[in-house]
Amino acid sequence: MDPIVGPDLDISAMRAHFTAAISAHEEGRSNLQRNQVPLSTADFGEGFASHGREVIESLESLRRTTHQFLLAREQSWGSILSLIDDIEERDTTASDELRGVTGR
Repeated sequence: MDPIVGPDLDISAMRAHFTAAISAHEEGRSNLQRNQVPLSTADFGEGFASHGREVIESLESLRRTTHQFLLAREQSWGSILSLIDDIEERDTTASDELRGVTGR
C-alpha cells in the first residue's frame, strides 16, 4: 500500500513570512504615532478655525482608523502563526503515532 501524501507546507517559510509582516505593521503603527504633525486651528489662518477643526478631526480619525487596521492585521497574522504551531504539533504527533503502527 502506497503512503498517503498530503500537502507539503514549508512551516519555516510561513513563519518567516507572517513574522515579517507583523514586524512591518508594528513599525508602521510606531511611525504613524511618532510622525504625527502637530496642528492647531490657528494654523489654518484667521477666520478658518472651524475648517481647521474639521481637518484636524478628520486627520485624527484617519490616524485612529489606520492604527486599528494595522493592529487588526497583526492580530490576525498572530492567529495564523498560532495555527501554524498547532498544525506542526499535530503533524508531529500523527507522524509519531503512525510510525509506531507502521514501524517506518
